[in-house]
Amino acid sequence: MKALLNFTKGFRQSASLPKMILALYALNLLLSLLLAVPLFHSLDDSFGSSLVGERMAQGFDYLWWEEFRDRGLAGTFTPALTGRGGPLLNLESLLRGGFLGLPPLLLAVGFLYLILRSLLSGGVLYIYSAEKERFFLKDLLKETVTYAVRFLGILLLGWMFLIGCVGPLSGWLDSLVERTAEHAVSEITPFFLNLLVSGVLLFVFLFFQMVFDYARIATVVQDRHNVLRAVLQGFRFVFRHPGATLSLFGLLFLIQACVTVGYVLLRSLIPQTGSLGVFSAFLLLQLLVFSLVWIRCWLYSSQMYLFRFLQ
Repeated sequence: MKALLNFTKGFRQSASLPKMILALYALNLLLSLLLAVPLFHSLDDSFGSSLVGERMAQGFDYLWWEEFRDRGLAGTFTPALTGRGGPLLNLESLLRGGFLGLPPLLLAVGFLYLILRSLLSGGVLYIYSAEKERFFLKDLLKETVTYAVRFLGILLLGWMFLIGCVGPLSGWLDSLVERTAEHAVSEITPFFLNLLVSGVLLFVFLFFQMVFDYARIATVVQDRHNVLRAVLQGFRFVFRHPGATLSLFGLLFLIQACVTVGYVLLRSLIPQTGSLGVFSAFLLLQLLVFSLVWIRCWLYSSQMYLFRFLQ
């Protein structure tokens, strides 16, 4: 009941400031262009005036890809991007540390995105904390700078916890799956065990994300300057109220998962063999990104309401 009450409050508050969500979406789009533009030029140069472009419009040209995939940043353009497995592939790469093998430019932009998202959350949380009725970009940027050092410290502590906990856990569980697969009489047992392992890793990853969300909220609401104490406050709050915190986070995660699955299914129905189809798929993707940004803001607002309610 506590989770549902603050879940509703968070929805109303996040919906009352659509301009902030639009501004965050625009910043996300600008950052993505840092990778999209050079990748477009690389693909355009590779296609040239050949028939590869036409074959790619009809499906995926694997012969072309065999020659193209080892070219730095362009090597990230894989068949999974054109099918339904893209989101799952990205999630597996995140949980198993596969992203460390990405090209340096993509890895640098990825870390830059995580840092900027963490810093901007300071401005978002302040606006929600102050219960602003109108959004001004200058307020978001000003408070982002105000909490920049503290939120950067929380982000670094979060990475340390993830590397120290998720890394060894992932290695131990993967070795367990490998030993099971060696002695299994069929592929069914290793498959389901690997599925269970992925679920455990996802839960641990999301748990730490939730804890550090409350550390950021404590920093803003209680004006904490010691980031280590803020993180400890996040852990204490979650362990004192596991039912409410996990239920609230689970509700928003479920909504995000449903939105993502809906996008994947709808995109598969759009034939991208012409300009109209490609443009429609692009708009659908931007709608997905906008929705995910909104859900993140909704989560922040709901968590802040819950934090104040239980404090």
